[in-house]
Amino acid sequence: MLGEDGKINTDKIRMILYESFSNSYFKLGEKVGKAWSEGRVFMEADSSLKRYKLMIRLLVVQEKDRELLWNINQKYLYEMTNYYDDPMDAAGNYHYGYFDAYFSDPQRTAYFLYDDEALVGFVMLHPYSCVAKAPDHTMAEFTIFPAYRRRHLAFDAANMILEKHPGRWEIKYNEKNIAAKQLWNKVAAPYSPEVFHLNDTETVLLFTKESQQHLPACHQETCSAQ
Repeated sequence: MLGEDGKINTDKIRMILYESFSNSYFKLGEKVGKAWSEGRVFMEADSSLKRYKLMIRLLVVQEKDRELLWNINQKYLYEMTNYYDDPMDAAGNYHYGYFDAYFSDPQRTAYFLYDDEALVGFVMLHPYSCVAKAPDHTMAEFTIFPAYRRRHLAFDAANMILEKHPGRWEIKYNEKNIAAKQLWNKVAAPYSPEVFHLNDTETVLLFTKESQQHLPACHQETCSAQ
């Protein structure tokens, strides 16, 4: 079964696959691509495979989840000190002035992000503008925890949020946060965003995500806490 190069030649191997659902054997065919990068292309192109790609879920944060949201937000705020000079208080926490409002203001919403059963990040939304506009939704906070990055979770989660909340969006990122800059420009690109530069380090994207029923048939690092 070896080729002229002395390596295994899979073309000479008559491989079969046992499929337990139909209790049947199938002969495997020719090579169609390499693993990882090309495999993802096949999955995205074949709608029948999309359900296997990711199991991202949005879970609304409720009052009973207050402590969990506080704890993971503190870790996120610590990471943001790479881009902002926010000091800790005497208790070792980072100030987040509008945290309680996410449990009292009906216009604010927070979600936990799950990949299957693993908590991989969180999102916090509100409708208040950084640039004196009138957005329906502003991405106040968004993160995927470090252990789960480089798996395309952020891009898929961001698009899932946009699908769930169509309308006029506002997203701000810090220019020094290269990963956030790349993510949000990629997310916003299909919607031709307006671009606002607040200062030398902060950029705001403003765009409209139409609801699916309004799309023709042919057819989101963060805003500072408000």
